[in-house]
Amino acid sequence: MSADGAADAGEAHFDLDHKTLSCADKRAVTVLQEYKRIETKLIECGIDRPTDRQAYEKLIEEDAASGENETRPCFGTWARILRLGRGLTGQHKHRPRKGRATPGHSVVEQSEI
Repeated sequence: MSADGAADAGEAHFDLDHKTLSCADKRAVTVLQEYKRIETKLIECGIDRPTDRQAYEKLIEEDAASGENETRPCFGTWARILRLGRGLTGQHKHRPRKGRATPGHSVVEQSEI
């Protein structure tokens, strides 16, 4: 983000009220922005649908190449933070199955038991 508040090229921007977000939520949005930036780079490199693992490994490579000593959490923690960011912005990676009236409930009707 530039000094005037405009998003830099390649930086994902999400319309969220950062004043109401908790510290964990802000971290989740930051991780999601990093993911979107890396996802774009991976697509440009010919990886059509990069996985979360590929994005994480690319971030680690970039940190090492730039000499930054940023400590990233392990992949499991990073992926959980990424899912939280996706949830906050409504950008879930997977969608509920079509045709299910109430997601999360059994597909077997009570009368079929």
